[in-house]
Amino acid sequence: MEQQTVRRAARWGLTPGTTAPISLGVAALAAVWFSDATRAGAVAGALLLAATVVLARVDHRLVRAGAAEPRQVWRSALLRRAEEALVYAGLAAGAATAAASPAVSAWPAAFAGTGGVWAMATVALALPAFHRAIAASFAARHPAAAPGEPTGLARIVTLPRPERFALVSVTAALGDPVLVFTVVAAWGGVAAASVLAGCVLRSLWPVTP
Repeated sequence: MEQQTVRRAARWGLTPGTTAPISLGVAALAAVWFSDATRAGAVAGALLLAATVVLARVDHRLVRAGAAEPRQVWRSALLRRAEEALVYAGLAAGAATAAASPAVSAWPAAFAGTGGVWAMATVALALPAFHRAIAASFAARHPAAAPGEPTGLARIVTLPRPERFALVSVTAALGDPVLVFTVVAAWGGVAAASVLAGCVLRSLWPVTP
């Protein structure tokens, strides 16, 4: 499957240097739709956000296949962070739209008066960065004990960006920004705690080569 993806991407002229900017543009469109504060806008934004998940998987497979330079990998990672900030800003802006026009909003009137949605967006954005920083710091100090890329259940618990965006897509389409930020922040807290606990355990019982 991975080789087929890489071959198709090469046929379409896609590289890690092009998929990330395309994905950023799609995420920006999703943010615009989320800011509309209507159910149609939420569904359209969710579908566009799901498209960025597909692009992220293509990008990841291209990188694994060795089709990317270190500079492209770094720029891609930076643009992925910008995508998340844009999407959360769009959702928070949609909350402001709902507050201004609760009668035409698809979201509950009780939510429209919530003033802390920007703080919730900030927390949802900061938690993944926090547990990435913990993992990176531990890997730098204990390279032999550093965990590899999460798979299976560990991937569900730590909720990397593709899985996180899939979660945002579902909760945004079915709920409202408060639901999105509550679920993402709660899951992000669990992910940060699990990463921190894993680092502590590996420090106490290091893996011997």
